[in-house]
Amino acid sequence: AHGITRETGATESSQEEATMKRALMSRCIQTCYLLDDSKWGRIAPFTIASAKEIDMIITPQSAPHDMLRYFRRQGTDIVTVPAS
Repeated sequence: AHGITRETGATESSQEEATMKRALMSRCIQTCYLLDDSKWGRIAPFTIASAKEIDMIITPQSAPHDMLRYFRRQGTDIVTVPAS
């Protein structure tokens, strides 16, 4: 993902990438995102998944806590890891 926000969910900057990722997600049992700090709060033009479509996010402990709470409330499992 290029970015992720509460309002837009996961987004991508390329329409082709977004289309491919949505097609891949349609075949998955679970949708997981591995997000570094640079992805939080960024918006790109093409939506990949809404918050309710994301099953799990793996992200550094430094990720914005308000966003993590929001995604948890949407049913997303959150796994935080120490930043390297």
